[in-house]
Amino acid sequence: MHERPLRRRAALVAALALATALVVTTGAGWLQARNASVRIVQATAQGFMAGVSGELRGGPPSEEGLADLLDEWSDAGLRALRWTDGTAVLAVGDAVEVEVLARLGTSDERPPRGARPLTVRVGDRVRVVAPARPARRGRRGRSARPRGTVSLSFEPVESMALEASAARVLGVGAGAGLVLVLFALVLGRQWLAAEALERERASERHLAMLGTMSAVLGHEIKNPLASLKGNAQLLERKLTDPDLARKASRVVSEAVRLEALTARILAFARSEPMTPEPAELTALVGRVLERLDEQGEVDAPASLPVTVDVQWVEQAIENLLRNARQAAGEDGQVAVMLQVRGGRVSIAVDDSGPGIPPDVREQVLRPFHTDRVQGTGLGLAVVDRVAREHGGRVEIGESPLGGARVAFTVESR
Repeated sequence: MHERPLRRRAALVAALALATALVVTTGAGWLQARNASVRIVQATAQGFMAGVSGELRGGPPSEEGLADLLDEWSDAGLRALRWTDGTAVLAVGDAVEVEVLARLGTSDERPPRGARPLTVRVGDRVRVVAPARPARRGRRGRSARPRGTVSLSFEPVESMALEASAARVLGVGAGAGLVLVLFALVLGRQWLAAEALERERASERHLAMLGTMSAVLGHEIKNPLASLKGNAQLLERKLTDPDLARKASRVVSEAVRLEALTARILAFARSEPMTPEPAELTALVGRVLERLDEQGEVDAPASLPVTVDVQWVEQAIENLLRNARQAAGEDGQVAVMLQVRGGRVSIAVDDSGPGIPPDVREQVLRPFHTDRVQGTGLGLAVVDRVAREHGGRVEIGESPLGGARVAFTVESR
């Protein structure tokens, strides 16, 4: 019995671990692609700048020379070139990009010696502004002095392709991971529902066995008990000795108590289906209170029509009221509240007693579970059965009166 839940949990953990590994792996690949994209952009910018520096080998560039470079490198993504020495300006390529390059230049368009290139990426364009150095070197191996400022704009084709591919892989990985997580959640819910159904069926089998045993036991006890009570009552009337009569009276009272216990056991063991009929729940609660001579407060609408098995619902309410009065004591408070909640009617009984600890609230609904010396442990078990047969359930919590609140719901039909 325990191996199956363990295997289910292991499968869920494996699915979640696989989804996590998939997302982490694709995310790491995407970050690596982004870093590689940055390096590709830098390398492309350096390559373009090196080409322009070659054009400056023989002196200031010409507009035709810049146009040839632009045409030669257009497939690589070059979109605009601009050169200036502070007085003359040469520009070729996309007019918008040329205007942007002009704004990116320095105020006097004479960058200081040794200034680093300024690289700006906005969307699908990269703009680079740097001192224009000729390709040849000066004396002692040092670079020649810059000849003005060169700026260019290019579209990082390879970088964008790499980023798009990485984004697609990340999307596929994240989607697959999400599908795995959703699959694990759905499967987990199905397994939890299956386990709950298994527990419910085991509980039903247990209750059926208890019901059969209780029916047999109650039937076997009922007839001898009736004979015992009748003979004890006859003996009580015949005895003249007060002491012996008192003892016979005790036998009669105990026989009456056992008879009531047998009746409750037989009632619990009955498995006939409920027979719902139209009834007025507020009036039904009033009849139970009157029969028990209970003076508890009632919070209920004047009219609350329901369709229930009147006999069983009255028995369930009586059981709750008896438990509440025993818990609260003769001087304690007991209250009944009826509410309509989402198509169901809740019958709640509050008391000012010590309450029911959270760790035993499920146990008190089991048959024959009791902590009272003369209790049978069937009161709340009957309430639970009545609630289930009427499509509801039992809820146990804390009462505003300081004790316990026990409520059961039935469908409002």
